[in-house]
Amino acid sequence: MALQLVSDPTAVYEGPASQPEEQIQWLLHRLGLTPAQAAVDLDVEPEQVHAWCSGETLPPRMALLAP
Repeated sequence: MALQLVSDPTAVYEGPASQPEEQIQWLLHRLGLTPAQAAVDLDVEPEQVHAWCSGETLPPRMALLAP
């Protein structure tokens, strides 16, 4: 699956590190991915990505560094 970068591809997340759900949402938006598409790329279940985005569980570091 080809990534569809949106806006500025050099943009860096500048929000608080204490809010990983905001960071994962920002990354998905920046890359133009849905949680389901990200799940395929990260080899996890779509429900897991939804849990990261909602703050239900913390995303692993690999999910935040993947892009």
